Amino acid sequence: MEKYKKISQYDSENIMYGTIKETIEEKFKSNNFSIAVHVPLRMIIRNTQQLSPEESNYLSRSWTHVDFLIYNKITKKPFMVIEVDGEKYHREGTKQAERDKIKNSILRKYNLPFIRFSTTGSNEKERLVNSINEELSKNE
Repeated sequence: MEKYKKISQYDSENIMYGTIKETIEEKFKSNNFSIAVHVPLRMIIRNTQQLSPEESNYLSRSWTHVDFLIYNKITKKPFMVIEVDGEKYHREGTKQAERDKIKNSILRKYNLPFIRFSTTGSNEKERLVNSINEELSKNE
């Protein structure tokens, strides 16, 4: 934990921030990527015409945010959302799991790629590199 910047009260998010930062600096620096933390979803999705009433309501909540947003620091265009899901709070059948489904739906409607990492998962860096490469190949 000492080598990671403290950006959150959750160790899992601090570790993921370090992983994202290292990955971008090592493998994707030429893409002008940067990371924003805890970005309100309504700052990313501004046109709500595609949303259902339930999704619009969710989007309007002040606490609705993405854990991490990779974006192009020149164009400011969002590239990918990264979520860190604690096993206890994001377990199937919980209120948070239901909110996650709504967030996923919104991101899909606006074609914003996202990846979820479980706090009990492994190979995060490899999965992140593969996801970024996959999205970059779509834009070529």
